[in-house]
Amino acid sequence: MKAILLGLWLLPVASAALPPPNLPEPLTLDAALAFINDYDNALIKQQKSNQQYAKAEHELAQASDDLDIYLSSRLRWVDPPGLSADQSHDDFTMRLFVDKPLLDFGRTQAASQATEKTLAAAQLQLIAVQQQQRLQVMENFFNVLLADLQYRVSNEAMAVAFIHFDRAKDRHQQGQRSDLQLAQAQAAYQEVLQKRGRHERQQRLTRVRLAQSLGVPEQVPSELTEPDLKQNQQILPDIEMLTQQALDANPELNMLREQIIAAQYRVDAERAEKNPLLLGRMEANYWGRKLGSRDPFRIGFELEVPIYPGNRVNANIAKAQAERYQQESKLQTQMLAVREAVLNTWLQLQNLNGQRTSVEARLLWREMALDEARTLYDMEVNSDLGNSLVKQTEAELFAKRTEYDIALQWAKLDALLGKTPGEKKQTPDESAIQENP
Repeated sequence: MKAILLGLWLLPVASAALPPPNLPEPLTLDAALAFINDYDNALIKQQKSNQQYAKAEHELAQASDDLDIYLSSRLRWVDPPGLSADQSHDDFTMRLFVDKPLLDFGRTQAASQATEKTLAAAQLQLIAVQQQQRLQVMENFFNVLLADLQYRVSNEAMAVAFIHFDRAKDRHQQGQRSDLQLAQAQAAYQEVLQKRGRHERQQRLTRVRLAQSLGVPEQVPSELTEPDLKQNQQILPDIEMLTQQALDANPELNMLREQIIAAQYRVDAERAEKNPLLLGRMEANYWGRKLGSRDPFRIGFELEVPIYPGNRVNANIAKAQAERYQQESKLQTQMLAVREAVLNTWLQLQNLNGQRTSVEARLLWREMALDEARTLYDMEVNSDLGNSLVKQTEAELFAKRTEYDIALQWAKLDALLGKTPGEKKQTPDESAIQENP
């Protein structure tokens, strides 16, 4: 039995000591978002512990009117009076009490409802934290991809600068370039080389931040897969409708609403401290010395009526009311913040959707310019193909940044509306295919 109890006691410790699962390689965005659901990081673990604490408080409040069974024993030496029938000196007593609160006029119910709403608020807060965690992972994931593409731009620019510097050296030896022109080409090459080094370090830094946001800083991902961003094509709804949805479903707003209700129940519970308490009690007694006033069994009721509790109850009521006013003020402030966040996100999406048209035109222009440069290079009319390659990659970087910003803004909007950020939704075409297979 001791071994079994020891094993049960060590089970949570052993579970907590298990190493985290390995990140898949290559890492996809869906896998990264699924990973934070399977393996909690420190922030989510902390919030879950707060939820467990609120659950324990709720169970404690519900148990306040449970049966209370306890045993009392006493051993003493007495000097009985001369009129006592029992002149012995050893006195042993064992008493079993069973108490049950029968009626407290709303005290237990109000306290239980307050902790129930506090638990509901903790659950909503956990959802809000998980949403923010998903947003952070998405942003870090996109930053890694952008850092890789930025390094590619710098690497191509460095190759072009090196070719220019190498040509300048050759022509300087032939007397076709001055010392000043050679120094200028060398300085330009060194500047691009330093920029490439910064972007290479940025690749490492963005990967470390992604691993940290996933809760596994020791598992730095090396290769990432380009995400499917079909959701970027969805139609942006009306701002008034989005604002109303956010005010109704935002988890942080609903958390504050639950906390306000909980605070009101705590006010009711403190006021109920002035109410009477009806208690049922049963006693089973064993007396070492038999006296006429000592009963072996008793059962009855006790009524406790507060006469003057002092300022303690009034102070607790005022404290609970102040807490409710604070939560109401927080709710009003947060509602304004949510309204502003929805509007800002909506405007950002409108701007990015308009920017996408400019991006597409820029990509087309750079592709045509690259084709022209490649043709001239093949005809040996122009030997400078590298700059066109760099400009093309820069256009791709701008296009990717735009698409990632759109995806991130949609995810932020989902979080404001109480939805799961980054969760795939069916596009209109996919829905039509499922309805008409």
